[in-house]
Amino acid sequence: MSLNYTDLLLEAGHLLGKAKTKNTISEILIEYVNSGLQPDLSCFYVQEKSKDQMKLIIKRGFLEAPKIFQNKSELFSFLFESKEVACLNTRKESPFQEILLNESMSSGIAAAIFLNDKEFGVLVVNSLQTFNFKKKELSFLENLVSLVINQDLITRS
Repeated sequence: MSLNYTDLLLEAGHLLGKAKTKNTISEILIEYVNSGLQPDLSCFYVQEKSKDQMKLIIKRGFLEAPKIFQNKSELFSFLFESKEVACLNTRKESPFQEILLNESMSSGIAAAIFLNDKEFGVLVVNSLQTFNFKKKELSFLENLVSLVINQDLITRS
């Protein structure tokens, strides 16, 4: 029997509430986004101390993904400033083209992650299929991210 989004969010919330490190938080987010959305590629990028770059720390999927992003890109600026989920459901010219982490990907979503009101990282999820991410998938990702934002987590590295 497969879990529904509500069950996944309850489980993730329980685990995030007990998380004691940033790495654990990142791993929980990746595992639950994979369970819920079943993407072809998912990556978690964290902000480097210099704040000029985002570095890949967790990748799930067989295709390659960029190891480093410049933090001043239009996509990352939008994610951190708006605190909204960004979506690109077809390969087309877009300011959010970076969401598609590999040339084979056709749709993707991304969300900024904040810990204790500070920029922490970006979760990026990709699919080989066009229009793979619809309203319920976006809502799931928004709710998963809000579990981190709304908890006072201990953030020891």
